[in-house]
Amino acid sequence: MENTYCTQLEYIADYLKQTSFYIYAGPAARIRAYSVPKDYFTCKSIQHFKPYLTPNLPKRFHYANNIRIDKVHLLVDQQWLAVRDNRYTACNGGNHGYDNEFKSMQAIFLGYGPGFKEKTEVDPFENIEVYNLMCDLLHITPAPNNGTHGSLNHLLKNPFYNPSHAKEESSPSSCPVVNLSPPSELGCTCNEMLDVSEINKRLNLTETNSRNLPYGRPRVLQKENTYCVLSHHGYVSGYSYNIWMPLWTAYTVNNQENTSSLPPTVSDCLRADVRIPVAQSQNCSDYPEGLNFTRGFLYPPNFNSSGLEQYDALLTSNIVPMYPAFGVLWDYFHNVLLQKYSRERNGINVISGPVFDYNYDVQGNNPSFTPLNCSGSLEVLSFILPHRPDNTESCAVSPSEWVEKRVQAHVARVRDVELLTGLDFYQERQEPVSEILQLKTFLPTFETDIN
Repeated sequence: MENTYCTQLEYIADYLKQTSFYIYAGPAARIRAYSVPKDYFTCKSIQHFKPYLTPNLPKRFHYANNIRIDKVHLLVDQQWLAVRDNRYTACNGGNHGYDNEFKSMQAIFLGYGPGFKEKTEVDPFENIEVYNLMCDLLHITPAPNNGTHGSLNHLLKNPFYNPSHAKEESSPSSCPVVNLSPPSELGCTCNEMLDVSEINKRLNLTETNSRNLPYGRPRVLQKENTYCVLSHHGYVSGYSYNIWMPLWTAYTVNNQENTSSLPPTVSDCLRADVRIPVAQSQNCSDYPEGLNFTRGFLYPPNFNSSGLEQYDALLTSNIVPMYPAFGVLWDYFHNVLLQKYSRERNGINVISGPVFDYNYDVQGNNPSFTPLNCSGSLEVLSFILPHRPDNTESCAVSPSEWVEKRVQAHVARVRDVELLTGLDFYQERQEPVSEILQLKTFLPTFETDIN
């Protein structure tokens, strides 16, 4: 429960003066309107809510794919309410229904009985996990549900159910270097590159997994997904022949003593990857000038440790389509935030890749998934970042004022990432599967305390 006050109300009628609408007032306000204005309240001065159209809601809500869900949602600040106008009076006291990221929305779970451990306090967990726990206490098999069975085994003295890793449905094939010169340049140019054959020899690697995949390669749980593992000196990726881009890309960012900006890279340089057949490669001609999207790199070329290493990333196998506005967020996240997180945690391991959730059902249909490598137990942060053609979700102009807040707003569980991508993580981590599931179902919080 959160405190609320009649002095902290947002009157939505002040924003929609020319629109006929119905509002479900409160801390999780929803609006039903005959027409939604294009700006739908974005970036008004001193605004205590953030508006979202249904497809753009953070994926961790699992709240979008239903005909009964309204088109416009207002995520209201703590202790504030969104109401129609000043006739609303039920405002002093308390309320619930705010973002589950707020600690004031957390409930208390007390377990007592012969099956539970004694004098044990655990990290917060979601209500959807309780059903499986109750079934385990009764020694019965649960019906299919959206919890993760086994993730609460650490509450029990003798767990009834012992989970196992999911079976991989599609194994990787090989993508060897057959020829040091590409059969086609794919419309790409790189005038700064001196010796193509010598640079392509760098791609003839077997594995760099121990450094870039310390917890194992992500397993692909989707059937008939043809892909191969591409190893480079600085990163590893799982390149899909089905979507012509990586399913995932993994690399490690070490703690740098030097906090200066990252080195520049060669401009206007992209080259064909000799390991990928021409028929399964993106073409540079797919990105002509004048389109509303461009190409972005999953592994940033400026993460190179040498001038030569940048060419390992300037490859068609490392690019994804990207809106220029999203590129502002993407570049700041990698060039600034990842460096910051690496210094705070003495190095991090990163896995990133695309998500295709056309019907926004959050069921395996552009995230950044960041496992944080530290001593002792593993810490993890995962984000599912909406790939949008504009940045109207944030009001500030400078990326330093809005990117980290945007990223934190779209925090997610590792399990959410798995459901969207059809991947399974941490299968080579040396600990019980139930502990790995506990990690996967944990949702980090970034709440600022309010008195």
